[in-house]
Amino acid sequence: MFTSFTDAFGLRFALLNSLASLNRFTSFTDAFGLRFALLSSLASLNRFTSFSRYFVNRRLVWIGLLLSFMVVSCSEYSADSENNKSGGSRWIFPPPTSLSWSPDGGWIIFLEFSEMQLMKADNTRDITPFSGTGQYTNPVWSPDGQKIAYVYAPRYLTSDIWVKLVHEDMAPTRITSHKANDASPSWSPDGTMIAFQSYRTGNWDIWLTTPDGSGSAIQFTMDSADDKNPVWSPDGSKIAFISNQDGSYDIWIKSYDGTEPPRQITNTSEYEENIRWSSDGQRIAYLDKSKSKSSIFVQNISGSNSEIQINTSGDISSYDWSPDGNFILYQAGDFIAGQRSDGMGEERQIAEGKEPIWSPDGQKIAYVKFDGERYIITIVDSPVEFK
Repeated sequence: MFTSFTDAFGLRFALLNSLASLNRFTSFTDAFGLRFALLSSLASLNRFTSFSRYFVNRRLVWIGLLLSFMVVSCSEYSADSENNKSGGSRWIFPPPTSLSWSPDGGWIIFLEFSEMQLMKADNTRDITPFSGTGQYTNPVWSPDGQKIAYVYAPRYLTSDIWVKLVHEDMAPTRITSHKANDASPSWSPDGTMIAFQSYRTGNWDIWLTTPDGSGSAIQFTMDSADDKNPVWSPDGSKIAFISNQDGSYDIWIKSYDGTEPPRQITNTSEYEENIRWSSDGQRIAYLDKSKSKSSIFVQNISGSNSEIQINTSGDISSYDWSPDGNFILYQAGDFIAGQRSDGMGEERQIAEGKEPIWSPDGQKIAYVKFDGERYIITIVDSPVEFK
């Protein structure tokens, strides 16, 4: 439909502008708000270079606006914050993604319209914008909970890693600056380094830099394969990552100090992703993306035991370890469920929803649900079976 990638990206940006504008108003009787939303769309479209594309894309945006009007009118945002509360829930449109609990348990960062929002994890469920408009991804808390690292990609430009203080009104710090894309930041447990993936050598490699951006980034992997999605071990001695060094994407581990060569942990023909360490650093969980479904596997990093498949009732979209490492919480199809991480127990369904995460103390679970009209971030007590 589009003659270039930038045209498609531009149309998406225009549609998101429309929806973001509409979300600021309480109803469609607000004529000024509606006019502002429409003008935002057309202003975005005016950035396209071709006159003919302008009219084609404008027609598509009008269709998108009509659909968004129907959805938002069903939700009816309220200007009264008290009306936005539903017990232990906070409702949002569109569905939030990338939920992450702060280390002290007081806040939850998430993405809405590819923009970062910060929500109090208490009875108020107050939400504060944490970024401007744009394409934000991968928000991750520093170990002390004072900063958030994230990826920001201005329109038509490459992505870089940024760090922002959470509770101080200060400009964020850009810690990478390169003509190639940088992505997937991961904090070291002591908070002194950030690992990330970068395409600056012509393929994806793992690099290291400091949270304040001082000094030059250090290349951590140097092979000709694609190395992606770095994750530090809990003790900070190793970094796990996904690599296709053997032809398919498997999990590899390399010591941080470089005293040991990279070591392959899995060897499958499927695509592995979303790797997470257990709290004791002895196991790694990951998603195996087969053609039929996504499944959770748990692998002992010593290689002494074969991997364990967590038998689930549906396709897995996201998951989280319990803080003690004994359980795994996950989204199976349309339901939140969990079971023992050793694969010995039975699945326990908790609720209908998505994006489940455990609180740092393991006493609460946050997830996203749809109540028939709107999406809700809700927080509930962990089932007694998981404590």
